Amino acid sequence: RGGAPALPALRVPPPGLRVKDPMSGGLHERDQLEVEGHGVVLLVLLGSTATSRTWLAADAAGALHVVRRLIGRGETERASLLSTLSRLAQLRHPGLLSPELAWVEGTAVWVVRPHDPGVSLRRLTAVAGLDPRHVAAIGGDVLDGLAAVHAVGVAHGALHPGNILVGVDGRARVVDMGLSASTTGDGGPDGVDEAGPGGGIGDDIEAVAAALRI
Repeated sequence: RGGAPALPALRVPPPGLRVKDPMSGGLHERDQLEVEGHGVVLLVLLGSTATSRTWLAADAAGALHVVRRLIGRGETERASLLSTLSRLAQLRHPGLLSPELAWVEGTAVWVVRPHDPGVSLRRLTAVAGLDPRHVAAIGGDVLDGLAAVHAVGVAHGALHPGNILVGVDGRARVVDMGLSASTTGDGGPDGVDEAGPGGGIGDDIEAVAAALRI
């Protein structure tokens, strides 16, 4: 198989498990083979769109991760995305779930991040009301996390209540940063994810305000 090695500065998990048995529930042998050698095994499909598929996965130590396979990007866009993810992987911030690993396999970009047992802000607000103090705390967490992202020259580009996770500790964490390949520094090409085209810092701030109108 072709494909680039793991990016510098990204944590490389221990060797993965070899899975070649027939699979169901959104799991395909091709997908398992494409993550083989990167230390994770796919467990269950969490969701899919025309341009991405997302799985819950585990490493050899039993830790859970979220794995995404992104398609529909040209060679230049894939290179820009890997550069963006490399910068984000260096961030250790309580308001972020930063990428741990990323690589290109054929025309697809694979991204691995930690799993969080919390729920999205979208789902949380659908089943429970939030008092103003909790909303303010979530907003503060999100803005702090985004400030760290912006400091390395990256914009989230597609922030919405579905990629703001509220953990069991009550803290909000932002995920899927930079997957639109939109940066605030080098003016790289904008990719398109399921949330729409990427944007800049101003768009991120507006997206926070929109997400908190609950």
